[in-house]
Amino acid sequence: MLKNESVDIVIDATGCVRMIYDESIDAIAIGRLEISRASHVEPTGEGHWTADLCPVGGPMLGPYHNRSDALRAEVAWLRQHWLIAGPTESTNVFQNQNIIRMQVDPSTTKEE
Repeated sequence: MLKNESVDIVIDATGCVRMIYDESIDAIAIGRLEISRASHVEPTGEGHWTADLCPVGGPMLGPYHNRSDALRAEVAWLRQHWLIAGPTESTNVFQNQNIIRMQVDPSTTKEE
């Protein structure tokens, strides 16, 4: 995630928490973790970058000139199509979800 961005945490009707991983949040404090890959940001043979969202039922995004552009597109797609909308399986478990938006204090984020 980019600094000064909010982190969206979605809590579904069963109490399960979904978020796009970000080291500025101590996710282990939320409870038992099950972390899974949502996409693969990889270089192409031509030196560009793509974001393959197949692990969450999404498309291949790109190609992008810079890796950072591919990462931004990946996060934007995940926020719009996976995080808030819920997973691609046909289920009503995410119908009554609460969305908590947290603003991360930039002074507490790690430098990369």
